[in-house]
Parts: sequence; C-alpha cells; structure tokens
Amino acid sequence: LYLSLLIVAISLAALLMLPEVMGSEEVTEEHSLFHNLSQVPWQMIVFGVVFSSLLMVNNQYASLILLDYHFPLDYLGVLLFLFNLMMALGSHLKLRWQAVLFLPLCVLAVSFVQTNFALVPLFLVIRMLNANYVNQFAIKMNGAISGDRAVAWSIYNFAISLSFIVVDLVAGFMADVLGLSGLYRFFGALACLYALYYLIRQRLSK
Repeated sequence: LYLSLLIVAISLAALLMLPEVMGSEEVTEEHSLFHNLSQVPWQMIVFGVVFSSLLMVNNQYASLILLDYHFPLDYLGVLLFLFNLMMALGSHLKLRWQAVLFLPLCVLAVSFVQTNFALVPLFLVIRMLNANYVNQFAIKMNGAISGDRAVAWSIYNFAISLSFIVVDLVAGFMADVLGLSGLYRFFGALACLYALYYLIRQRLSK
C-alpha cells in the first residue's frame, strides 16, 4: 500500500514538473495543461473510477465469497477458466452502452443470494459485462474528449491508480466489519446510485 502511494506521489511530482504545467514560455496557452483541464470529460472520468473500483472489488473477492458458501475447491480451476472464457466472449459482443449499466445491479444481487447455483451465473454475467465495459468505456471516453487526448487519459489513469489504492484498503476493513455480502452490497448500491445519476444527466443533456 505504501509503495503504491509512493509511486503515485512520484508520478504526480513528475507531472507537475513538465513544461506544460510549469508554464514555460515555449508552451502556448492553448497547449498548456491548465487550459486542457477545462476540456477534460470529468463526468466520464468519475464514471470510470466508480465502475472500475466496483469491478476490482468483485474480481478480488469473487473466489472468497464462493468459498464462503462452500463452493467445491476441486472445481475452482474450472470456474476460473469459465471466468476467462466469459471475458473473451464479452469483449467480442456488440452490446449497447446501456447494457453495462447493469453491472452494479449484478454486483448488488450477489449480496442477496446465498447459494452457489445463483452466485456462479451472476459472476459469469459480471465477467462478460466487465470485458464489454472496458471496450465501450474507451469509445465513450474518446468521444467525450474535446481537448488533448493524452492529458485526459493521463488524468484518468492517475485517478484510477489512486482509487484502487484507497478502495483496496477500505474494502479490506469493510469486509472485516460488514462481511463479504455487506461489502458487495455497499459498492453495488454506490455504483447503482451513480449509474442512476449518470442516466439522469444524460437524459437532461439531450
């Protein structure tokens, strides 16, 4: 955790020393980082951080919650193979963007079921939507960027790295206090609320 924080801090320090940030005379205002910040699609960045954090929690604790409900260890390798198979399938499916918004609902549903017969199909669907989300988010993000594409993606990657560090720590504490079901319920509900907010904003903007 501390090493990850140190690497992020070094990355931020290196970013702040760039001529585009320091305000070098050779850099025009139109190409400065601060000028580009106003053109960064912040809503998409927050969307990506929320959903990527949700998926990270799901992927890290999926095997633990299955074992908690006595999933046979002999079949765990087969299940991991199916997870990867669904990821490959999801990356090639042509789903609508709205389909990935069901991800939080699937994660939330995991917290309410207590049998492997229901958990396994849910996790398979989550993996499929996960792969599809990665492709579709990249398209949405690129379409929303009106300024320097490199700056926007750099800010997004920095935000993702920082959120993963924080969420990883918080999720560990929450799993101890609330249990795995409570952990899934919290992050699933949080992502559902943001997905609802995102849909409302999109509808109002149209």
